[in-house]
Amino acid sequence: MAVTVIAKVKAEQGMATIWVSAFKEILPDTRVYEANISIELIQNQDDLSVLLPIEQWETRTQYENYLTWRTEIGTFPKSWNKSMAHQIFDTSILQIPSPSRFLEM
Repeated sequence: MAVTVIAKVKAEQGMATIWVSAFKEILPDTRVYEANISIELIQNQDDLSVLLPIEQWETRTQYENYLTWRTEIGTFPKSWNKSMAHQIFDTSILQIPSPSRFLEM
């Protein structure tokens, strides 16, 4: 089942623009990575330092493979493990039923 990953990044004061630029730089590679369904970056309009990357992946395992790849190529520090990345980015991984399942209820 597909998973939706919602991360919350709270940029330090004056760093939001740098975070947005960094995300924009890696989004194209993420979008073409195997099993990525979609990824969007949302910026809180009431607090521009809060960024919400929202991703959809075919499976959780494929999302975790993506995180491993990002670490291997140096996007994330090698000292991070998956749980550290989830803590730093305040990540939630959700399995959301398709809209048609809601209609069946």
